[in-house]
Parts: sequence; C-alpha cells; structure tokens
Amino acid sequence: MKPLYDLQQEINRLYIAGSKFAKGDPRLARHVPILYKLGEKAPVFKKLAQDVEELIRTDPVDSADKLLGLGTLLYSVLYTQGAAAEEAEATALTPSVSLADISTRASYLELSPMIRALTTSYSGRMNIVEDGFKNGVFNDFRTFEYVNRALGDKYAELADFIERTVIPPLGDRMLPLLLSTFSYEGRAEDIRRFRLLYALKYPGLPEMITKILESSSPALQAEAVKALGDDAANQPLVMTLATDRHKPVREAACQALARYNTPESEATLVDVFLKNRNKSNLEGIVEAIKLLPGFSPEVFDRVRADFETCAALNKDVDEKTLKASFEFLRTELTALYGKTDERILRFFEELLAHKSFNAMINFRKTILEYSGRMIGWDIARNLATLGKPGIETFKRLVAGDAVMKAWGTDIIPNYFAACAKIYSSAQMYDTFIEHCRNKRIEPQAILSTYAEGGYYGNNYFNCQNFDAGKLDRRWVEYFLSVKDDAAFFMAANIEPKNRKMQTMLGDRLDTAARNRKIPDEFLFIIEKADEAEVPNFQDRVLKVFENGKNLTQYYLTYYLYNKLKESPVLKRFPKSFEPRFRMLAQLSKLDVFNEMAEIVRNN
Repeated sequence: MKPLYDLQQEINRLYIAGSKFAKGDPRLARHVPILYKLGEKAPVFKKLAQDVEELIRTDPVDSADKLLGLGTLLYSVLYTQGAAAEEAEATALTPSVSLADISTRASYLELSPMIRALTTSYSGRMNIVEDGFKNGVFNDFRTFEYVNRALGDKYAELADFIERTVIPPLGDRMLPLLLSTFSYEGRAEDIRRFRLLYALKYPGLPEMITKILESSSPALQAEAVKALGDDAANQPLVMTLATDRHKPVREAACQALARYNTPESEATLVDVFLKNRNKSNLEGIVEAIKLLPGFSPEVFDRVRADFETCAALNKDVDEKTLKASFEFLRTELTALYGKTDERILRFFEELLAHKSFNAMINFRKTILEYSGRMIGWDIARNLATLGKPGIETFKRLVAGDAVMKAWGTDIIPNYFAACAKIYSSAQMYDTFIEHCRNKRIEPQAILSTYAEGGYYGNNYFNCQNFDAGKLDRRWVEYFLSVKDDAAFFMAANIEPKNRKMQTMLGDRLDTAARNRKIPDEFLFIIEKADEAEVPNFQDRVLKVFENGKNLTQYYLTYYLYNKLKESPVLKRFPKSFEPRFRMLAQLSKLDVFNEMAEIVRNN
C-alpha cells in the first residue's frame, strides 16, 4: 500500500498549498505509471491513475473539484478492511464503515480554512475549529485525516478539543485512522489515540494493552492500567502493578484498586500505603485510599503514630528533618478526610489541641509556618464537608480553649460554612454573632459562604449571586458597625432602606463628588441609593459626574453607561436633568452623556 500513502502525501500537500499548483505537477505525474501497473490487478487503481492524469491536465480554475474527488476516492481505498490491492485477484473492497456514512458535502471554501487551522499554527485558529464543529464540517470524510493529525497539535487546548469533542461523535469511522497512526512510543497523541480507541470499544484492545505494558512508555502504560480498572477481572494483574517502578503506573494501579473495592484490592492498597515512606509517592496513594468507602484501622493507626512522632520531635532537630516530617504528615492526613468515623474525628480534636504539637509549630515558625498551620486549615475544611458529624466536632473544638487559641481563625469560618448548609438564618445569627464581634470571622467569609465566591478579588460589589434572603436581618446592625466593603455590600442588599444605610449611601455619593473621583462601586451605590430613596439622589449623582476628573471614554462607555442602560435608575431621572447631561457632553466631549440625555428626555 506504500504507493497509495505516497500519493496521499501529495494530495495533502495540494490541499494546503492549493489545487492551482496541480496542473503539470511532476510529483503527481510520477505516480501515474505505478497506479496503471497496479490497475492490471485491481480496477480501482486504474481509476486512481486516470483521475491523477485528469487533475494534472485540468486548468487551475476547475482543479478544486478534481482534487477533492481524487482525495475522496483515495481515502476510501486507503481505509478499508477488504483484500489488499496488490493481490493477484481483483476483489470487491469492503469498507470499514458504510459508504452511506461518508459525507463529502462540504465545499472547498468550507474545508480550506478548517484544514489550515488543523495543520498550521496561527492566532485564532481555535475559534475556527470550534465554529467548524458547530457547523458540522467535521462530518465530512475529507477532514478525518486532519482531525486525527490534530491529536498531536502543539497547542494542547486544540488537541484536547479534538479528542473530547470532535472525534467521539464520528465514532467507528475514525478507527482505521486512529489505528494507522497509533504507536507505542507514548507521545501525547498516542495517549489520546489510545483513550479514543478504548472509548470506541476497539475489538483488538486487549492485545494492544498487553503490548503497551511490555513497552517502555510509563505514561502510555498508566492509561492502559486505567482501562484495566474498569473490569474487576483484571484485578490480579493490577495488584502487581501497584508497586511498579514507574510512578504514573503505580498511581493508576492504586486508583484502579480503589475502584474495584474488593477485600483483596483494599488489602493491597493499604499494604502499599503502610510500606511507603516517600512523600512524592504518598500523594497518589492517599488519593486512592480516599476513594475507599470504609474505614481502615491500619491506615488510621499509621497516621496517628506519625503524628505522635512529629509531636515528640526535639525542638533542636535539624530544619530539613523537621520540615520533611510535617509535610509528610500533612499529606498522610488526607487519607482520613471524607470519613465520619468517630475515632478519626476525635483524633482531629486531639491533634488540634495537642500542646507539644502546637508548641513545636510556634517555636519553629519560620520553618513550619506553611505546612504546620495548613494542617489545621485542611482539617477544618474537611470537617465542613461532613454535615452533622462535622458540625458536632466543630462544637467540641470551639468549646476547647486551647484549640481556639491556636487554630480559631481556621476553625470558625469553616464552622460557619458547615452550619450554613443545615441551620436556619436565625440559628446562624445566634450561633456566630459573638464570633464576628470577637473578629474570629470576617465579613468576607460570610459573603463567600452565601455568594459561593461570586466576586473577583476584593471587589465585593461585583458579586452577582449573593442571596440576601438567607441572612437574618439582625446582621444589618453588625454590618453597619464595621468599616468593611463586604459588610456594606451585604447590609445594602439585606435592608437598603435602613436609615443609617440611607445616610451612608448619600455620604458615599458626596465623597465621590468632593474627591472628583468615580469609585469602582459607583454603579452599585447609584442603584442602592435609588432603592433606598436617598434624598436628592439624582442631583447628588449628577454632581459626581460634573465634578469627576476621571471621566474616561472607556470607563463610561464600556462599563458604567452600558450597565446604566440596563438599569431602571436612569429612566427615573426627571426631564429637568436633560440640560445638565447635555452640558456634560459638551464639556467632556463624550457622546455618552448625550445618549444619557436622550434616555432622560424620553422618560
């Protein structure tokens, strides 16, 4: 089949360079006698020879259709499962897929930018590929080779899109191409092709996996082990791979053992954990152990013993040993997360209240500031996911004076987040108001709990999904008593017509006018001041614009004004304000104020 693959390279070259270069092309012409010779045994090769001759003679203006026709025929011959063309007897070719499924309806104008996007590097090609997928261009059989080639694209995002989105709907039609270009070298494209072959249920996969495990590519072997993890019949083999010398293979085997969830697989996984003393290897092992639904006493005893070893370390121990011990313990502890066994929960309490452990962290703070303190944060975050068992543990921790002194700033915010999933709004206020007044929990943590991180950085006024109805109205008094933007934001949403809030909103407008600066939260202040019925609201807003020294075209046009157009606020300005907007347009030379004036005039 080598002559066909050689011809295929020439066709690909012309797809990229353009069909206009086909006329009189000597590189095409050299294939004609070879194809005619093969045509003596199989008529299809004679047809290919004739099509090549016709393409070479065709004028550039008509060559595109000829090139596409030749390419379609060539691909149909290449990717079949029938008898080889070189056999003495000419037999009918049996396509690997139904010919009815082979679409060639796309025009060259549709195919050309798609082929270029898949074969060359330039800015914006990802968008072209995504649009092509939406428009169904990849259903065209002529794109299949380029789609397959793109699995090895240097731009990983594009290669991932091809693997996860483009190829799966094409189904079995891609199998011949995937197989013809798959190798056991373990390149990124080989791994992607293997995953696709597995997803498409390629019948020869068992033999392929055997060869992969005999190959020298740990990355490809790891993918094969993941596939083995889907069938418990492979458990004996996977158990032997849990101690493989290659880290990716070991981690994949551990994950597979956890998925089997049999007594034998769990025993193997626990044994691997107990024998491991390497932090680099430990991370993958504990991630697998966390998948086990049950509680392992052996794992628990090992973690507890290592904690006691850390707590008993001499304060003069060398820096490397000390740091390594605490980092190892932090990683090891994650094996217990997600479990609600009372022994584990009590152990967490003991750890957080342990005098020697806390003394060590404080004494060697420069070394243990990160790994030591993060242990408390990790435990608190874990407890926050456990529902009622976690809340009961938090209650005991909060009652412990030693724990609160050492870890309070880690425990209370997570305690708050855990209770918010279960408690009523009144219970939340009664439980946590004193903690807020004692500054054990900041307003930002409260906002994060009820907004689910719906703001950027510290600009709380960008928050889009804060649910004010989930907070008891009694919070407003506390929020208004602290100088904090998150607290101000929540109070304004909970009770905008509060008299103190009215005054604060008015003061913010006046401050902006005096400072001749439009604050980032100006739109929020405008809308809340309108809702709160701030006295002389419209006049105070106009003064901010009139005094503003940073009235940039970008800020007004692309942010503030576009938002104002969507807001009902501007539509409630009296017509008498139109001249002031016109004057602003004249002075600032910004048409945006004329547009605002039009909205006000039409009110």
